[in-house]
Amino acid sequence: LKRVEERQESLRTRFVVDNDGQPRALILPCGEPPLVVEDMPGADAAAVQARLSALLDSPLDPFAEAPYRVTVLRGGEDGDVVVAQGHHLIFDGWALGVFVEEVFQAFLGIPLGPPEMTVEQYVNEFDRATDPVFMAEREAYVRELYGANPPPLPNFGRKAKGLAPNLDRTQAGPGGEIFAFLNATGHEKVQTRARRIGITETSLLNAAVAQAIAVRGGVEDVILNIPAAMRTDRRLNNFVGWVHGSTLLRAPGGAVADLDVLGVMLSDQLNRALVYTPFEFCFLDGDLHDDLVAKGSYLALFVSGMQTPDRFARGATTSALQRQGKTEELDLGLIKVAPLSAKLLRYAINEIDLRSFQSADGLAYRLGYDTTALTAAEGLELVADVLDRLGVGPDGCEAIVDTDAEEKNA
Repeated sequence: LKRVEERQESLRTRFVVDNDGQPRALILPCGEPPLVVEDMPGADAAAVQARLSALLDSPLDPFAEAPYRVTVLRGGEDGDVVVAQGHHLIFDGWALGVFVEEVFQAFLGIPLGPPEMTVEQYVNEFDRATDPVFMAEREAYVRELYGANPPPLPNFGRKAKGLAPNLDRTQAGPGGEIFAFLNATGHEKVQTRARRIGITETSLLNAAVAQAIAVRGGVEDVILNIPAAMRTDRRLNNFVGWVHGSTLLRAPGGAVADLDVLGVMLSDQLNRALVYTPFEFCFLDGDLHDDLVAKGSYLALFVSGMQTPDRFARGATTSALQRQGKTEELDLGLIKVAPLSAKLLRYAINEIDLRSFQSADGLAYRLGYDTTALTAAEGLELVADVLDRLGVGPDGCEAIVDTDAEEKNA
C-alpha cells in the first residue's frame, strides 16, 4: 500500500472546506496507509459476515479521513478477508482496476513504473472544470441537446409506481442486480450485427435500452447517461483518480423503430458529445439542472454502456478478481484469493444501469437497478427484452442470473 500511495497522489488527498465555503484538495506527503488488521481467530462464516456488513455500512467521509481504507479480518475458519473501500471522489471503475492491479503487483514484487500524471495536471489538462470558457461551452451543448421541448420523464420506474424519481441523485434505493451471459452464438450475433452497420456493440446496446425504456414509458425521446472511461491519453492508463465522464444522449427510442438506424444515430451523437464530456457538473444541482427539472425533464436516471475495461477483465495479473458476474479464484501459489461476493452494489442512484462487460466466457450484460423503481421480475423482463431487440435469440443466451435470488438460495 505504501508503494502504491507513493505513486498515486489521489490516495494521499484530503478534502477541506475553506473559509469561503469552497472545497479544496490537499495532497499530503507519503505516510502510513489507512490499513487496519483485526484478529478474529477461529471466527465462523456468520461472524465474519456480520463484521463485513458492519464495515460496508460505515461510510467514508472524505472531509474527515483518507479517501480509502483497507481492513484485514484475520484468522477466520475460511481464511483471511480483505475489505477495501474507496470513495467515488477518487475511484472510478478504471481507477479501481489500477489500484487492485498495483497492490497485487507490489505484493508479488513486480516493479511499478514511475507515475506519469499528477492530480494538478489532470485537473488542468483534462477535466477543465476550472476553465470558465470551456464550462460555458459544455453548458451550451447540453441546453441545445434538450432544446425548447426537453424530453418528459417516462412513465417508468419510480414514476410509474407513484414515487418521486431521484432527480438530484441523493435519494438512492436498495440495489438489485441481474446478469445475462451470452454463449459464443449470441456473442457472434451481436458482434456481426454491430460490424455490419459500422458501430460498436455498445452503441447497439444503447439503442436497445432506449427503445425498451421508451416503449415502457410511453415517450418518443429518452435521455441516456452513457459512461465513458475518458482514458484517451497514455499517461492516464495507470492514474488512480476520477477520470470517468458521463455523456448525455437524446435517443428517439420511441420514434425510430429500426434498431440499426437508431444505433448509428446514437453512435454519431456520442462522438459529437465526447468533446464536452463530462457532464456531471449539471447532474446534481445548478441553474441548468433546475431549469430542466422544472420543465418536467431529467438528466441521469438511465445508464447504458460498457462496464469493465477489457484491460482488467483480460490479460491483467488480477483479471480473475476483476471479471464480474461469476466468482473466480486468483492462484498465487501458497495463497488463493477469491471475491467474497460477486455483487457489485448495495445501493443504486440510477433507476437502471444496464451495461456490457467481458466475462470469463465472453460477452455478458449486467443490470443494476433501484429496487424501489423496478421489481426483480420487471428487471428480468427488461433484460430479456433488450436481448431480444439485440437479436440474441433463445439459442444465444447461456443464462440470466438474479444475484439476490442466488444469495438467498445460498
